[in-house]
Amino acid sequence: AALILGGWTAFGLFSFSQVLLYNAVSGAAPLPWRPLLLVSLTSAWTWAALTPLALWVAQAIRFRPNQRAKSLLLHGLAGLCFVLLSTVVDRTVALVMSDSPLRPFLTSLLYRFDSRLLAYLCIVTVSQAARYALLFRERELRSAELEAQLARAELQLLKMQLQPHFLFNALN
Repeated sequence: AALILGGWTAFGLFSFSQVLLYNAVSGAAPLPWRPLLLVSLTSAWTWAALTPLALWVAQAIRFRPNQRAKSLLLHGLAGLCFVLLSTVVDRTVALVMSDSPLRPFLTSLLYRFDSRLLAYLCIVTVSQAARYALLFRERELRSAELEAQLARAELQLLKMQLQPHFLFNALN
């Protein structure tokens, strides 16, 4: 939870700095930084709150070799749901924080549609990469265990071959 919150907070601060930098370079009138920081962090923290749910969805919809098209379609639909949900939360926060009228919902939805969908896809990608890394590690461990078992079996076979010869020589 701390890693998720810290990562999204860093992203929110980065986003905030990008808006300030763009505003300074464009020569536009300076924006009030406090509301801008609050909006950036609130948007990032919305995704921090959505990340566990997105991780759960990524775990539930796995990419299996024989069902890739189905998995892609389901992740596409889930991504749209996450875009809608984050848009609704951002609009609610903007409504609470600002007394200016909100833009139409469709405009809000399309405003950062690409970055919201990309956020969901990044969460899914990181989840899948972590899953495959864990599977790789488990297979490596299992392979090492099998190699150790093979070495013990070979040693036992050599012992079994030596013992009758030693007994025969001792009796002789």
